[in-house]
Amino acid sequence: MQILFIFLSFLWFPFWSAQAGRSMRSISEKLDEWQSKSSFRAAIPEIVIAVSIGVIAATGWQAVFDFGFYWAVGVFIVSAVVAYAGKQSATWAYLNWEGHTKDNNGDGVINEKDGRDSTMRGVNDWLAARLGYRLGDEGYSWVWAFTKGLITTLPLGGTGAIFQPLWREVASHAKGRLPFEHNFWMEFVGDGFAYASAAGVFIIIVF
Repeated sequence: MQILFIFLSFLWFPFWSAQAGRSMRSISEKLDEWQSKSSFRAAIPEIVIAVSIGVIAATGWQAVFDFGFYWAVGVFIVSAVVAYAGKQSATWAYLNWEGHTKDNNGDGVINEKDGRDSTMRGVNDWLAARLGYRLGDEGYSWVWAFTKGLITTLPLGGTGAIFQPLWREVASHAKGRLPFEHNFWMEFVGDGFAYASAAGVFIIIVF
């Protein structure tokens, strides 16, 4: 049963991750045009991912600590909120996996001033600097994927901090080699496989 659930998660999370990034349209416009009908529909993919992580987390931790129903509901809510916050955190700095290379402010120079401010910007700048990276380096993208993966999968033990950088690196090599848009593979494999891997590890350990 565990193996089947893990296998299904490698279909479930990638599908909704690609939906979240609106990259399913590279296969067919009809696969994500439903999101354009309202802002709520556009948020559904992130909500589905967060709720899925919340359900897995609540079920798993309940199996470990054997707490009651209301505690399980509480763990589910907190886990879903944390996962949603991680999923909603800005992605601009790692969308181009080779580094941030767009002169957004038009000053003719590509540097830290071209990046947008976001909740995680300060943390990622500080952590990247400790590792010798800055905005514009590929290593900065790895740092951003690390923190985003950590927060999103924190309810499952935070192993997305490892899996998201690794799977996004794998997906980055699909450019020019596989069909569909580059972003499709970065989201379907890079993000989706990361969440599925984190869920799989969590399930194996706690059940």
